This record gives sequence, C-alpha cells and structure tokens, in this order.
Amino acid sequence: MATAITHTDDGPTCPICMGLFNVPRQLPCAHTFCQSCLQSYITSKAIEHEKKMCIECPVCRKTAGHFTQNKPTSEWASSFPVDTVIQCMIPKSKVDRVCDACTAEGSSVTATGFCVVCEEAICDVMIVLRSTGN
Repeated sequence: MATAITHTDDGPTCPICMGLFNVPRQLPCAHTFCQSCLQSYITSKAIEHEKKMCIECPVCRKTAGHFTQNKPTSEWASSFPVDTVIQCMIPKSKVDRVCDACTAEGSSVTATGFCVVCEEAICDVMIVLRSTGN
C-alpha cells in the first residue's frame, strides 16, 4: 500500500502541512496526520457537512470514523490513536519544547522526545524515570 507520508532528512512529514509530525494521529486506513492538521480538516469538513457524523481520510477518501452526536467535532482528532511508529521516527533534536513534567515541578528543561502514552514532551531524565517506574 502506498503511503502519503514523506520523509526528509529531518524526519517524516505530514501530508497536510508538509512539516514534521506533531502528535501524529493514525486513521483506520493507516494514513497519519498531525493532530492539529487533522482537527483543522475535520472542522472544515464538519462545516460543509453539518449533519454528517463521520469524516473521510484526506488522502484516500475512505470513511475514517463514525461519531455520536454528543461528541463535539473539536474532540474528533484526539479520538484517533497516536501513530507510535511515526512518533518514534521524529528526531529527538527536532523537539522544540520544554519538558512538561519538569515544568510542572518548576524547572525548565528542554524536551528530547514525547511520551507515547500521555503525549507529553519529556526530557531524557523523565524518560529514564518513567521507564523505571519512579
């Protein structure tokens, strides 16, 4: 199966924004997009098809999700799973954030990656602490 994901020297890129993935979310058809790009797409399509409670993949146009009326469209993108394979391919040097866990503790340490469980930006120290269960 062909993929819409391209890979530059910096890492894999989103087919919508053409930038490095930021919280990559995978649709059931296996196409992946940044969460914010996918949410923007969902929001624009929800306006066009107000009564429609599903979306189509921006790449292959397969139905990508069915939602209930009580779930606002602003939450649809976050309901798709994080693409952990793509997440692991994003170079640590390209993370331009501070560690969320350290920030909560009052310090400012540059993040080197993202936790695939909670999607927080984390530094090397927190990666080690979380992997050991501390």
